[in-house]
Amino acid sequence: MTVGILCEPLPETRVSLLPEHISNLKKHKIDVMTETNAGTRAFATDNLYVIEGAEVTSRNNVLESSDILLTIHPLSEDDLKHVKNSSVILGMYNPLSQPQIIKKLAFKGLTTFSMDMLPRTTRAQSMDVLSSQANIAGYKAVLLAAMQLPKYFPMFMTAAGSIAPAKVMILGAGVAGLQAIATAKRLGAVVEVFDTRPAVKEEVMSLGAKFIEVEGAKDASGAGGYAVEQTEEYKQKQQQRIAEVAAKADVIITTAQIPGRKAPILLPDSVLDSMKTGSLIIDLASVSGGNTEQTKDQETVVYKNVTIIGNSNLQGTMPADASKLYGKNILNFLQLIIGAEGELNLNFEDDLVKGAWWCHCEQSEPITTNNNKQQPTIKMETALDWITLHQQIIYIVVLSVFLGIEVIGRVPSVLHTPLMSGANAIHGVVIIGAIIVMGKAEAGNYTALILGFLAVILGTLNVVGGFVVTDRMLEMFKKKK
Repeated sequence: MTVGILCEPLPETRVSLLPEHISNLKKHKIDVMTETNAGTRAFATDNLYVIEGAEVTSRNNVLESSDILLTIHPLSEDDLKHVKNSSVILGMYNPLSQPQIIKKLAFKGLTTFSMDMLPRTTRAQSMDVLSSQANIAGYKAVLLAAMQLPKYFPMFMTAAGSIAPAKVMILGAGVAGLQAIATAKRLGAVVEVFDTRPAVKEEVMSLGAKFIEVEGAKDASGAGGYAVEQTEEYKQKQQQRIAEVAAKADVIITTAQIPGRKAPILLPDSVLDSMKTGSLIIDLASVSGGNTEQTKDQETVVYKNVTIIGNSNLQGTMPADASKLYGKNILNFLQLIIGAEGELNLNFEDDLVKGAWWCHCEQSEPITTNNNKQQPTIKMETALDWITLHQQIIYIVVLSVFLGIEVIGRVPSVLHTPLMSGANAIHGVVIIGAIIVMGKAEAGNYTALILGFLAVILGTLNVVGGFVVTDRMLEMFKKKK
């Protein structure tokens, strides 16, 4: 099997795999091909790749010969003309915001894994490209602010007088935000932090920053480190509290993003109007629209003497370490899809493989086309199609879990037994659902038939048992004649 490393388009400076990582692939008898100058901007020369055993060649050769292609950004239209059908590609493709890219890859017959869609679980931490790159972005955001701000960051006591420390507000205490807090504190700034997740308060305070609290936020603990859409009432409280702190801040660093949606506006023009002259905003959410109304991605905007820097690729300003961390994330993920002998082993039962997967092709028996050439029929399924197909089931499961928790949590413990009997009786819904599933199951889909049959049996037992228990309990309260 061959793994290919491509040179990323400008202005990207990172590379998906450094020479120091190649030995890990060689141990599994995997050949490595690298595009000429792929790592030059990350200070990894072609000679270093050759020393580690990689073949340095043209871009087209890498595309045409590789079984697995490692990238950071999506392949171009021209690349898709040369890439080998049924290849596996890994990168950061932002599929929720760019579904058209995934569709193109699927129609080409490529199996695609988008590393930015990995589940944010403990097991996935060693493969979490968002965290490894956001950590760098948070660090560089503070350094960029320190360079651009017309003031000192730390407090100084001099013969000429005292200099007050800079006041920094950070919106969002994810990976980037926490690193920004730590870096700003090291530089001597006074730091205040806002986040919709109360759970991060302890982390913020442990780094020496003050946490800005706004009551009434929705629980965002299951959003994978992202923000979630909040109620209008909460948004009003949030805007008022942020405006109070922003008016006194010298630097604001914003990081709030919502997967597949435009970034929330945390700093409207009314807040910018109240900020001090010469103050600075570093917007790390600029790629998804930004957290201010004036943000433009990869541009610096001056709005009424407030400088707004929109930069969604600060990790690219530190390409050596950014590439090192990204490459290590990729290597750890490859271990899930490559066997001990270097063969491709796509196990879609693995939650991490399934989470990062966005389209997959399988080759069936060859068929004869009009030009008498033997070509494989490609069966394609994208994760977007799967979500669309099962959205009603997902909605019912989420709703039932929420209602179950609310009902159980609000009932006194002394009433749990009658509640259980009543709940068991409601399992008649499960029986109906199981019958529908069995009726719609495709021919040969024994999994659906078996699971449906088991659901009918277990649901029936619950219904009968629920009524029996309920009847017995009612007998206990009847007056004896």
